[in-house]
Amino acid sequence: MKAIDIEWDIDRKKELEFLPKEIPIPDEMIPEDSDDYNDDISDYISDLTGYCHRGFKLVKEFSDNEKNRKECKCNDAVRKSCNCSSKA
Repeated sequence: MKAIDIEWDIDRKKELEFLPKEIPIPDEMIPEDSDDYNDDISDYISDLTGYCHRGFKLVKEFSDNEKNRKECKCNDAVRKSCNCSSKA
């Protein structure tokens, strides 16, 4: 997973130039048996960057192969001859 749309708590807009737009979240921070991990991720983001924030969104990170498969508009009959990298 990764944190995106991080709303940084900053005093000067110039600081945004140096802050990440997204942060990969280590898999071990997301427990399989609980949905209660937002506080831990919030602390992780602040500890990693040294900046506080007001919130973020979590999204699943896809591998390159998964991204290409989702982006390919080819149907199964055409996929064998297309130039996308989602060929199975």
